[in-house]
Amino acid sequence: MILRVKRKVTNFAEDIYSTDISFDARKGFETRGSPLSEARLTLQHLIDSAASSTEVIFGRKNKTKRAIEITDPPIISSTDQPPPDSFTINYDDYGVDEEDDEDREISPCEQFYALGKSKLPYTSIDFLGKAIFEISDFDTLFKLETVKKLCELDPAIHRVMRRTKQIDFVSKIPFSFHFPYYTWCTNMSYIKSCDDLKQENVDSFKELVLSCLDPNSTDENCQTNIARELTDYIFQRSEHPGMIPKGPIFIGTVLRVYHNFMVTASPDARFEFYSTLFRELTAVYRNDPNIKLKGLGFFAKEILFGKDLLGDVKLGVLAVVIVVSGILVYTRSLILTAIVFFGMITAVGTSFYIYACILKIQFFPFINLLVIVIAIAVGTDDAFLLSYQFEKQKRALKVKNAKILKIDPELLPPTMKRGYSYNFNSEEDLKVKDALRSRHELVKSALKLALDHAASAMFVTSATTAAAFLTNYFSNIVILRCFGIFAGITILVNYLFVVTGLPAAIILLNCHRFFKHGIHVEMQDSVFMRIKTCGRIITDWYIYKLPVFVYRIHKFIILISSFLAIISFYVVTVNPGIRLPENNALQLLRSDHPFEWFDENESRLFNFSANRFYKLNVFALWGVQPTRDASPIMVNNTGTFSIDPDFKITRPFLKSLEQQVEILSNSRIILHENSASWISQFISWADKCSVPSCCFSNSTTLNTTCMRTFAQKTATITGRPSIFPTRKIVDSPIFEKETMKFLGYFFQGPSTTQFSNIFGDLQPLFRYFNYLKSFLSGISSIKPPMILSNPDTSNLFDLLNSLLHGTLTSVMVSIGVSAIVVALSTIRPLLTLAAIISIGFAIVSITAALLLLEWTINVVEATILVISIGLCFDYTLHLAVAYKLAEDLVVTERIREANEACGIPIALAALTNISAGIVLLFSKTQSFYEIGVFLIVMAVISFLVAHFTFVSLVFFFSGVVKSGKV
Repeated sequence: MILRVKRKVTNFAEDIYSTDISFDARKGFETRGSPLSEARLTLQHLIDSAASSTEVIFGRKNKTKRAIEITDPPIISSTDQPPPDSFTINYDDYGVDEEDDEDREISPCEQFYALGKSKLPYTSIDFLGKAIFEISDFDTLFKLETVKKLCELDPAIHRVMRRTKQIDFVSKIPFSFHFPYYTWCTNMSYIKSCDDLKQENVDSFKELVLSCLDPNSTDENCQTNIARELTDYIFQRSEHPGMIPKGPIFIGTVLRVYHNFMVTASPDARFEFYSTLFRELTAVYRNDPNIKLKGLGFFAKEILFGKDLLGDVKLGVLAVVIVVSGILVYTRSLILTAIVFFGMITAVGTSFYIYACILKIQFFPFINLLVIVIAIAVGTDDAFLLSYQFEKQKRALKVKNAKILKIDPELLPPTMKRGYSYNFNSEEDLKVKDALRSRHELVKSALKLALDHAASAMFVTSATTAAAFLTNYFSNIVILRCFGIFAGITILVNYLFVVTGLPAAIILLNCHRFFKHGIHVEMQDSVFMRIKTCGRIITDWYIYKLPVFVYRIHKFIILISSFLAIISFYVVTVNPGIRLPENNALQLLRSDHPFEWFDENESRLFNFSANRFYKLNVFALWGVQPTRDASPIMVNNTGTFSIDPDFKITRPFLKSLEQQVEILSNSRIILHENSASWISQFISWADKCSVPSCCFSNSTTLNTTCMRTFAQKTATITGRPSIFPTRKIVDSPIFEKETMKFLGYFFQGPSTTQFSNIFGDLQPLFRYFNYLKSFLSGISSIKPPMILSNPDTSNLFDLLNSLLHGTLTSVMVSIGVSAIVVALSTIRPLLTLAAIISIGFAIVSITAALLLLEWTINVVEATILVISIGLCFDYTLHLAVAYKLAEDLVVTERIREANEACGIPIALAALTNISAGIVLLFSKTQSFYEIGVFLIVMAVISFLVAHFTFVSLVFFFSGVVKSGKV
């Protein structure tokens, strides 16, 4: 027995330990199950397992001396892209003798003139970080004090380098490509530092800039390297060429600091350097009235994200504390509040156990942390409802008990007089007289009545919320699937606690004197009673008078709601509509953070990609099958690689392959190159029968080793696909590096599409891929290849495409499932119709409000939209179920009775959600901030829709039907 327990504990610990609780900002942001994701995984398998050209020709062991000397052909030649630290100046460019001046310092202007030459190619700009400054106006930019303040940039970089001792992060080029240094070029012989600058130097430079504003200017100064750099990197794009910009202007800078992808330091070193540099530059320009540091581009926001996320988790804990404080204020019981809080946390912990140990999901993304806040919000709603119903039923039974025991009701406390009026039957009263004398029986009866009223409402809201979350499993995006599973489990587990643990806690606290007296302190009572007394007038109006007010204007409310629904529908579908991010594909930090601001605005304001030769690669794969067995929720399980058995080395087959390679090479998306393909050379070689065993005349089907034999004889094989940019078209067979087993055939070439992370830029390329596959399948006797771009680029496009189409699918499925649950819970057709119309109005209104706040649909936003479907059901459904259970025949009285049953819990839940949302508005990460915004918007709109739109529809339908019953 002990060994069995020990084994279970060990297995539990192993499951928890093996679960990857990831703060990685990008991990899990990938697709699985789509055709493009299957092709991407196949390409990645080939890159990882294929042999290089050297290994194919000489093998992996016993390499000859010649084999050691030969390496794979470089994708980018050294003249195209030198090492970033190889900066030197070719003095021949300036008519200067290098030997006479080898010891003198290089001026910024010499560096700027050297850009684009062999030793400092334009591609060097892509290795370096960028900055964007906002200047109050054009004239202020050319003031000496502004120029000298901007000069503090490079010294700040130098201070950070010395402070962090991270010299590898800073390039050896002596200057950043920065506005103040360009002013030096007006007098290169005199100006040696920013201290030498005078206002006349800046004014002279301003005149040159003004003369070049006209795009048709013939001034020779406007045709130089410096002029092109100013146009592309320094001055923002002009909306009106030839005119001086009005108002604030933006100035760009190419920093002498490498971006994150160019350094090989540890994550801690990266965080230390980039965070220190960020703080230093922010401090330098924080208090300047004319200069603001708006954007920084280091590709390093993922590094800061992990640290900021931990800080936001603390804010999430504070939000939870506020919610729990609301429970404490309402219940006036520390122990009950502690039990409710413990139950909510236990629900999250139990869900994690099911997620990690039972379902064996070993990837726990950071977005799952949002579930904690959501679970607390949902759990609080249910806790308020059950607690309120219990107290209400207990008061009603005490009034009834007092009448049965012949106690003058006028002698009861005012709180016990509140409740329904009952028509008592004397025989029934005598039967329950003894039972009502017992405190224990009173509590049991009250709790049973409370559960009769609340359990069904809590089940409906929990079921609809869980259904909305679980529909995320049908998404192609791994992180959304993981979130949907964990969130759905958490909601269901929380429901089990509310209907089991919470009733048990209520019985315990109300039946045992120790708990009864231990939780009510005299000072506590006085404080809380004052709060209740102050809110009593508002409560009476809210519960009893609000339904009457709504009844009087219910037709006007329906009219206004219809108008708002039309406007909201227009906002969601037309303008601005549900749209993808234009420039920033993955926003992690707040929009005003310099890292995020740069990603969103740099392509609109500047042309940092000018003269970049990087083009997206095009890959085509034959002889391999799509990877379809990758795990839909395990990031590290990328499936297995499999070979297509239909790939045969016959002459007709290879001629068809040659035809497809030729079509790809000449397609309009490929930068053309006049060279014979490898497969054409191989067919010609096999036709010549130089090797009898590899002769088409002697055999209809050749062995795959013939391809390697030809490669060894001619040394003309690429070996494996490369993710790095290439300038030439290559095609080649692929061999497994361990066994030299033939794997397949690939084509790779540079596309005409420049490297980009913007969905709109990528869409035409991937659409043409689909066209090519369709075209090739129609003209060729062999299967068309899998066609895609680089794995990362293909994943990004597939992810954004899945968000655009998958989000709508998830929303529709969750609405459909929830509508079925609503119909089954209310049963009555008109009541169901009123609830569904109201909930639909709430969903479209919440979505429209978020879109008007300039939200675009990324992974987090897609998650929140699905969350909104689950949570905005709650308030309306509570009222609908309470209305169904009400006993009065008059519709206005039934609404008042329903409002009395659940109005207070709805109001408290809305207040606590808004309070928690306000706290989360101070978050540094976009995900927690947007959850805060969502909680506020959702609570306000759902509350208004439930109490105004839904109630008005009930009044309207009751007037339509003859019976007056809904």
